[in-house]
Amino acid sequence: MASNYKSNRKAVDGALKASQLGALTAIGTFVEGETKARSAVDTGNYRDAWGYRVDGTAVTIGNGVEYAIYLEKGTSQMPAQPALQPSVESNAGRIQELVKGAWRM
Repeated sequence: MASNYKSNRKAVDGALKASQLGALTAIGTFVEGETKARSAVDTGNYRDAWGYRVDGTAVTIGNGVEYAIYLEKGTSQMPAQPALQPSVESNAGRIQELVKGAWRM
């Protein structure tokens, strides 16, 4: 008796990678927006410099202005004005929902 087996592995792998990319992109877009909304604004450079990058299995959210770390963490002369950390911490549930939504096939 002959078997009519056909592997769907490539299609499944492709769907999983697309879902992963969708989840990471959704997280990056959401957290970037939340962080911009919470950012201290003087000239707007700090707020506008937030962005994200998806690399394989991770999303990195960052800010390229040289003084970003000082605003986020503070210094001995200036209190912290965090934007990124509270954006992630206060939206953990929403971030989980984005992941769940992206993994539905």
